[in-house]
Amino acid sequence: MTEEQIKALQSTGGDHLAATEKNILGNHLSELWEAVKDVRSKTGGRIDFVLDNAGFELYCDSVYADFLIQSGLASKIHSMASVLRDLVSFKGDLNHRKLTYDCAAPASTPFDQAIGPMASSAGVPKVVSLRTIKSDVVVGLGPDGDVTAERLDKEEPGWKISGKYVGFGVSFIEGN
Repeated sequence: MTEEQIKALQSTGGDHLAATEKNILGNHLSELWEAVKDVRSKTGGRIDFVLDNAGFELYCDSVYADFLIQSGLASKIHSMASVLRDLVSFKGDLNHRKLTYDCAAPASTPFDQAIGPMASSAGVPKVVSLRTIKSDVVVGLGPDGDVTAERLDKEEPGWKISGKYVGFGVSFIEGN
């Protein structure tokens, strides 16, 4: 990708946002939104972030955390997981790869299956993984995920490492 293409992907605004939504693969935004609202209304609003990087990504995490506090969606933001957590947000490709054991799996593999015990053990928190796809590990694209991945393999070789697409995994197991 060129610098101009990267800038275009990072720009904001209503029309641009709608146009780039096609690059969100396995879009679970509505589920995340409901979980954030539940955290606020049911538990007082603590959200934990697992940081991926320093630099610009840390700045973006800080802006996101500020938005959650200022909007009233969260009352506390912690930068690492701890014993008392309601929702843990993993950001970045490296954290996503660690969650999914950096293993090759079909793109249609459900995210909560790919993260194994992190999703199914008693008492685990709700987990969300937000990432720009920069590696071959792609799961959670839904029942048609394999078809989507095969289409992109043909239309855009190298799409998994281009940084053009976003991956979005959620694990909201009932009772956790």
